[in-house]
Amino acid sequence: MLQKFRSANDTVWAKILMAVLIFSFVGWGAASWIFGDTATDDSIISIGGDRVRIADFEAEQNRQLAQMERAMRRSIYSDKVVRFYFSQQILSNLASRMLLERRAHDIGLDVSSASVAAMIKNAPEFQSNGFFNADKFDAILSANHLSEAAFVDILRRNMLREMLLTGIAEGLRSPDFVNTILFNTRFENRRIDYAAIRFDDYSAQGRPTEDDLRLIHAQAKRMVPEFRTFAIAKVGAKEMDNPDEFDAAYAKIQKLEDALIGGANLKEAAEIAGAKVTEVAPITIQRKTAAGRDVNMDILTESLTAELFGLDEGSDTAIIELKDGFAIVRVMKVEFARAVPFDDMKKELEEIWVEREKEKQAYVRANALLKELNENPAAGFRAAANKAGVRSFQLNANITRAMTSVFPEEVLNQSFAAKRGTHILIPGRRAFYVSSIRSVAAPKMDAERMAAIRTEADALMSRMIMDDYTNFLARQYPVKTNTRMFNRLFNIND
Repeated sequence: MLQKFRSANDTVWAKILMAVLIFSFVGWGAASWIFGDTATDDSIISIGGDRVRIADFEAEQNRQLAQMERAMRRSIYSDKVVRFYFSQQILSNLASRMLLERRAHDIGLDVSSASVAAMIKNAPEFQSNGFFNADKFDAILSANHLSEAAFVDILRRNMLREMLLTGIAEGLRSPDFVNTILFNTRFENRRIDYAAIRFDDYSAQGRPTEDDLRLIHAQAKRMVPEFRTFAIAKVGAKEMDNPDEFDAAYAKIQKLEDALIGGANLKEAAEIAGAKVTEVAPITIQRKTAAGRDVNMDILTESLTAELFGLDEGSDTAIIELKDGFAIVRVMKVEFARAVPFDDMKKELEEIWVEREKEKQAYVRANALLKELNENPAAGFRAAANKAGVRSFQLNANITRAMTSVFPEEVLNQSFAAKRGTHILIPGRRAFYVSSIRSVAAPKMDAERMAAIRTEADALMSRMIMDDYTNFLARQYPVKTNTRMFNRLFNIND
């Protein structure tokens, strides 16, 4: 056989085939050099010619992670929701930085190397006895996981940002007329007549029919939420910061995972790996038991619970890193949500019917009072209340917005929203209120309160200007997203 290959190697066809193969390999290797690597755009977002590439994102991510405590890093690694928002915040900051840099470039702003050097030398953090100390400078940068070049770049960007934003919102003052309006709105006084028509002042007449109860059941059908039972197989480690203990615990949890994949049940796999199994009582996705008690377990975070409620019965999570070891959680049992049958809810439905009847009567009485006030305004609130059969009322009550401990909050909110001379019906908690606005008076000037209003209004105006400027930059320099890389970064399926 080998002899036949050697003989065929000298033929013309063999030499042509070899040339084709050589060209193919060379072509594959040199394609990106000849034609440009246009098929591998690794940018996530771009603004004009500037791009945030995966490498830029990962560098910023690693820098921030290096400055975090281990517990925070662990939550980012183990919690998908936290990791998503962490990554989103990094990308948002990088985009904002690019927007500001593009604007600074367009209007000719720049920060010289001499300015950066002067700022570093004059920073008290880097000085000893009033002079710049290079060793102290290097030590602080090392403790913050920053190279000198990276620190200079951050400082230059911050100086550029300050140059650009200084004067846009700094030093703005809210006009006096705005401060006066805010002061009067917040601290004005009003006088009202109001009545409280409470549901419990009335009683239901008769008893509900079967049809009444079935109608309520159809409208207010109560659901038993989905309950799930979990089992947690945990391998402990006294000191996760100790590399030897970390590796030993991780090896055990891997052995547990391998046993589960091999078909062993959780108890058998735990015995093989030396893990401890804890069963969690059936809970809802809100982490509550059937009795309504909260289940407080560090491992059952909101995101992990949501993940567990998305798994099938008998499924396992991936390995979860904890502050004191590793764990795998299995969904042991699923009890799906279901409606409570009519017969089981009958007593509850009767109670609902009684409450609705009391509410209806209170509403009829409140409307009678409102109608009397509108049709006979000259008669006064007391006469209207007596005619409508309302006994609980207060005349000429002095109110401010802060009197929530004295008056129902809904009465205050609606009474300050209405115009003087109007009568309003206000739905409340187990009551209806009727309020009549008698007078509106501006508050007495208070220097301390006005100073607080000015400070608040100044900050509000600065935020409004900054928001408007940010929107201007976004319109001026549109941000383009590389959907493929963005979806890959945030684990979004196409």
